[in-house]
Parts: sequence; structure tokens; C-alpha cells
Amino acid sequence: MTITKRTTKGSSLTYAEMDGNLTHMEGLEQRLDRIDNSNATPKIYTSGVKTAAYRPGEVIEVLSGLCNGANVTVQSGTYTFPNVTAFQDLTTTYADITGSSIAYTPPTGTTRVVYEFSYQYSADTIPGTMGHFKFDIDGVEVEDARHSIGNHSYEYGRKVIFRWVIDCAATAAIADQGAFTSWTSAKTLKMTAREYSGSYEVRLHFAKYWDGIESDQFHKPSLTITAIA
Repeated sequence: MTITKRTTKGSSLTYAEMDGNLTHMEGLEQRLDRIDNSNATPKIYTSGVKTAAYRPGEVIEVLSGLCNGANVTVQSGTYTFPNVTAFQDLTTTYADITGSSIAYTPPTGTTRVVYEFSYQYSADTIPGTMGHFKFDIDGVEVEDARHSIGNHSYEYGRKVIFRWVIDCAATAAIADQGAFTSWTSAKTLKMTAREYSGSYEVRLHFAKYWDGIESDQFHKPSLTITAIA
């Protein structure tokens, strides 16, 4: 059947005509569903959420923001970002890096989750610096993600972006790589760090020089989680 338009008819539509229009639209939606499920384009969205299977490698969602305490809503839910407002001085004991922690549940269809944490690294008050960094998933260290940053002489500050790809549809769980056979509930992702010694100190979210002079500057970190089909 065809759609009855008020502009064509020249008067108000009857209830029967309005019902007929809705029936016509439902038929179109069912046909488009069949197209979408055949892995063709265009895709179907219901209330902003994709209803058909994702293609391998397709980005399902990107959860991204500054660590300013804001709420960010994506397909898998609403997340409150950490709120970082000050420098962080490391010690010789591992501690959570402020701003790096988030409890995340990927949407259905996700096979990989990419964790990215961007922050500023600098020496504290002396020239030499060295820090050791870990990545944890639900309190279990991903040992293959271990790394160190340092400089024997002056460290003027650098932008660091830590990135790790988590396989959440692996054939077998591998803790050292952060690989899981499935991921259906919240897991806490975070970084921890320590300084090498009291002679090689580290200060995060901090730049020691600005505009040609020594001037302490705060740098707010950011966090991005990408779910991939």
C-alpha cells in the first residue's frame, strides 16, 4: 500500500488512513532489517543503538573525556570520570595514578577494548628522574605492559600516552597480556606507578617550565576507552 499524505488529500487523515501509514512504515522497517542482517548497508538503529551484528573491526563505542568528574554516556552506560585537580608526587611504593581508574563494561559484540591514558610526566625538584609503571585489570597486573620512564639529566616534562589493547574474546585467558575469553561485567582498569628512588623523583600532571621561565603548571589528564567488534 502507499502512504496517504494530508497535503495530497487536502484534508485531515482518518484513523484508518493513519493506521495504514503506520503499517506501511513497519513493513519498510522489516525489509531494512533483512538488508542490515545480510551485512549490507545502510545499518539499522533503534533509539540510537545498532540492532544488527557489527562487522569485524568496527568501532562500537568510544568513551572519552578529561578527568574532570564529568558523567559521560555511551551505548554501554553512563560513566563518571575521575576528577584530577592537583599534581601527584610518586614515592618508592606503587600507588594508583590519579585519573587512570575506570570500571568499564563493554557493549555486546565487543572483541577488543583499547585503554588509553594521557598524562604529563616530569621530574620533581631535582634533575634526575625515573618512574616504573604498571597496568592492572581488576587488581591483576598485566605484566607485559610494564614500562619505565626516566632521564639521568634534566627532565623538562613530557606528554605520555599509555595504550593497551585488551582481547576480550580470546580462545584462552592470558593474564600477562590482559586477555579474556569473555567480558560481560564491570572490570576496573587502572595504572599504578612508583619512582626509582628518593634521588630519582617523579611528579605527574605537572610541567616545571612555562613561557621561558621556571613556573609550575598543572596538566589535567584524559582517559579514552574504545570498544571494537
